[in-house]
Amino acid sequence: MEEDEDKRCRPIGMFLCGRTGLFLLVIGYAFLGALIFKTLEGGNVDNVPVHIQRSREDCLRELWLITVNGITFWC
Repeated sequence: MEEDEDKRCRPIGMFLCGRTGLFLLVIGYAFLGALIFKTLEGGNVDNVPVHIQRSREDCLRELWLITVNGITFWC
């Protein structure tokens, strides 16, 4: 009985230890890690206060103007 179980488990073990199996395990591990990270860290994106959002937009606007003026100055 145990020999039959060993014969059935051997191809699965060989697949998981082969290049394809290891590649799929790494891809699955990375995908699962990305999902967990997104779940843990991504929940507060919509809860940004208005004054912080305005400050970000003002800063980006000023940086854009500096960039545009710098490019036209040198050209």
